[in-house]
Amino acid sequence: MKKVILAAVSVSLGATALVGCGGEKSDEAFDGKSPDTIAAEAVKATRDATSVRIVGKAQQPGGNEIGIDFHVDDQDRCAGTMTGQGAKAEVLQVGQSAYVRAMRSSGRTR
Repeated sequence: MKKVILAAVSVSLGATALVGCGGEKSDEAFDGKSPDTIAAEAVKATRDATSVRIVGKAQQPGGNEIGIDFHVDDQDRCAGTMTGQGAKAEVLQVGQSAYVRAMRSSGRTR
């Protein structure tokens, strides 16, 4: 869970830096706040969170796309999916046990 929280903090800080560098008017939530204040609030919110959801896509050099959608909490539970090349894997972790179900893009279990 600590690695996931660290990753979430990094993403939050990266997003904060991008917002602080923009030339256009920022969202109202950031109005009047310094970049340091926004970053401190992002770190506090991440540390206080009991769960985090991570969603994203990555493009491989060959053009294949990999997608992830995971929810992780502070009770060592993790659930989510990974997709890529017409396949999907559902992942469920409870404590030290992890379960993976592979599926084709049609939704049929392998």
